[in-house]
Amino acid sequence: MERRAVEKEMEVGKTERKNYIKRSKTEWVWTVIFIVTFLAVVGILLTLCADEGIDYDEAYSFHSARDFTQFGIVKKMIDDYDTDVPLYYNALRVWISLFGGIGHRFFAARCFSVAGTVASMILGVTVIRKHWGNMTALFFVIAVALAPAMLHVSVNIRMYSWTNFLVTASAVLIYELAADPGDKKRWILLHICTAAGLFTHYFTAFAFAFLYLYLLAALLRDKSGRRSVWKVFACGGVPVAALSVWVILSGFLHLVNTDTSEVEI
Repeated sequence: MERRAVEKEMEVGKTERKNYIKRSKTEWVWTVIFIVTFLAVVGILLTLCADEGIDYDEAYSFHSARDFTQFGIVKKMIDDYDTDVPLYYNALRVWISLFGGIGHRFFAARCFSVAGTVASMILGVTVIRKHWGNMTALFFVIAVALAPAMLHVSVNIRMYSWTNFLVTASAVLIYELAADPGDKKRWILLHICTAAGLFTHYFTAFAFAFLYLYLLAALLRDKSGRRSVWKVFACGGVPVAALSVWVILSGFLHLVNTDTSEVEI
């Protein structure tokens, strides 16, 4: 009896080792696939950065980041009654000051947008891979950079690649918090991503509204989750309050002259 039990244990151990080796080989192959895909995608994006043609909005971004100080960017937007928020331009100025000497005069600025796409790709090969598997992560990495609309966004001297990353990261964090609302680190990260997203482009407010409604509904469904409902309002409410102050200071809802008559935006 004892001999049979030992033999059975040995057989189970061998099976487990075989399965472990098989899983390890599979994960190694997928890791190689991700590395090759990652390098190929980034290489394609960098070739597009060589384009020296820019549109009006890109020229505005480049001029604001290059020719104004950090405080000057904020002041400019307030004085001009600009409908933008300043965080992207402040970050782009830092990037240009560090890497502006690389390539032609627009190359570094385009690379900053590529960096936003790379951040999303890293999200794909880490968190998205963990939750939804290798194949989903691979499709995500390719699509987030090379889908037609995203291919333009990835090298455009605007804030859209970074807003895409911040909103997607927030969505994944909300998905995780719905399952585990007691994780303090994720709440802090969500707060940071929300604030950064809102002050990178105000249109992210529409995306965050639906994401937070989902989180609120998910927490209200569970008794233990209801104790964390207040965190939803604290996490999202503070950045929204700050954005509201900016809207007032920047004259976002200002009057413009059209055919000699004032029209309120």
